[in-house]
Amino acid sequence: MTVSTVAVVGSGAVLQNKATTYYYPISSTLSGRNATEANTNVRIRSTVTTRNLYFYCYSNTVNGASTLVSRINSGAGSANGNLTVSIPASTSGAFEDTTHTDSLSDGYEYNWKLTTGGSAGSLYVTQIACTIEHSSIGTQFLVVSGSTVVTQGLTRFYCPFGAHVSQADETLARFTCRFSATSSRLKMILTANTVSATSTFKSRKNAADGGQSISIPASTAGVFEDTSGSDSITAGDTFNYEIVTGSGTGSLTLQLTHTMLQSESVGVAVQGKNNFGTLNPSITRFLTLEGSATPVSTETYTQFLSRIGFLRTSLFVYVSVNSLTGSSTVRTRKNTADGNLAVSIAGGTTGAFEDYYTGSGHFDSVADSDLVNEQIVTGSGGSITIVMVAVSTAQLLALSITDSGAGADAATLEMSTTVLDIAASLDIVALSAAFTVADAASGFDVWTTGVGIAVSDVAVGVDIISEIGVEVADFVLAAEFAWRLKGYAIVDDFVLPHVLKLAVHDEAEIRAKLRPDILPLVKMVGKRGRVAEIEGWTREQSDIDALTAFLEGGKHVLILPTGDSFNVLIVNCNVSRHVDLFERRPYHLILMESR
Repeated sequence: MTVSTVAVVGSGAVLQNKATTYYYPISSTLSGRNATEANTNVRIRSTVTTRNLYFYCYSNTVNGASTLVSRINSGAGSANGNLTVSIPASTSGAFEDTTHTDSLSDGYEYNWKLTTGGSAGSLYVTQIACTIEHSSIGTQFLVVSGSTVVTQGLTRFYCPFGAHVSQADETLARFTCRFSATSSRLKMILTANTVSATSTFKSRKNAADGGQSISIPASTAGVFEDTSGSDSITAGDTFNYEIVTGSGTGSLTLQLTHTMLQSESVGVAVQGKNNFGTLNPSITRFLTLEGSATPVSTETYTQFLSRIGFLRTSLFVYVSVNSLTGSSTVRTRKNTADGNLAVSIAGGTTGAFEDYYTGSGHFDSVADSDLVNEQIVTGSGGSITIVMVAVSTAQLLALSITDSGAGADAATLEMSTTVLDIAASLDIVALSAAFTVADAASGFDVWTTGVGIAVSDVAVGVDIISEIGVEVADFVLAAEFAWRLKGYAIVDDFVLPHVLKLAVHDEAEIRAKLRPDILPLVKMVGKRGRVAEIEGWTREQSDIDALTAFLEGGKHVLILPTGDSFNVLIVNCNVSRHVDLFERRPYHLILMESR
């Protein structure tokens, strides 16, 4: 089972002149580029494959062709990788390598190299991205880049993504995780160090020292790595970095830091950015998935072309200063339309703001070829400083089963999957399994497809454990499909809470004409359409209001756990007036297909 994440290095835009070469880290901010390749190397600490190198420049006046290529140092010196994009002279827009891949092993160093051609002109880069694949474990490299100087005798804090923005107040660097994963292999690059005593760089979890730490000897620059420490992150934990410089004299220059983030089975990832500066009132600006610098007014420049399916399950925003009188909004975007995740920031308020999925509520489903980014709309009067915006994601998975046997079949197909805490306050939505059973046979068939999913949860928050059983019985004239599951059926954009039963009937209408002394004449005259019956429960009044609103009429779209969907009319919605011992109110829906 291949598990995929994405890596994006982005920002508002960086200028690269003609006939120059710069190296870029594989994620974080474009301002982390460097003329020295070693200062951008991300050390791969797993076995992964990269593909779909993506490049966007919004302006290009270079009068010769430019080239973006992957770079690999396997221990015997750096060389070009297989991923490459050619940018024709004076041509701007999106460019992608859809053919090549790079196979990377533990210990390899990896970065991007952009060489502009020509004798005149320049181009503006807004993002470079790729897809990272692992055979079984979601793997992401959380990178922070960009040169920053820290003098002796200081304690400073940093976000785990974006640019190196030194914060004296740790709350301005702490990111709240809404997933479960393991962070390990903390690495840093110092390009200069004249501090006359030992300094320390470490991870921080929940405002306390984490499990990763690097000791930096006095007056020593270079590459440092913690090869044994790790941090187990669960939903609700905060995570960031801290540097404590030694006493005495001098300073050090921090160029790049990163850690490897891994999640069991499902590709949990963080797409974060920081360092936006002060934003004026009543403006609309757009953000790349990762990076830093001032947001831009043209959405096209910030859109990432996804080549995998994934869910965007949480949106985290931190505001440090806010003198606006009106409310501001930060939200996800997909294909130039508003996504489902959004936070509203009232005028004059600061601190952390979040919108995340908790078994019901908001999330975005992203498919191959979707364009995704984020948007900031500021309120009236004054100004606002946003220090951090981050989105957590998890990959969608699918399974297809085909039976092509002939004659009378009695086939049993079984699959079992163990999931170790895959998302924040939302453990199972990150695993979306779709099952397709196709029979090319004739005769009497009885198929049973059984799926058991065991979840070992070490997270904090609301968890959903799915139990899915699919039974298909085909008896010539009629078919019935039934699901037993908890938590993944949708009407329009509303996720039905705590689904206990979902059955879809697709029965044929039969007419029989009785004739004396001989068998009756039986004829199938057609099908009336599918009927879905759904039972579940909720404790929330907002869910009850949404359910009862369905009775107002009109067509709706029902999305089944398999990913299938069809138009329906809701003919019955019964919400119990009574609660059980666990303060739950059962509901019962009947939906008829509308053609």
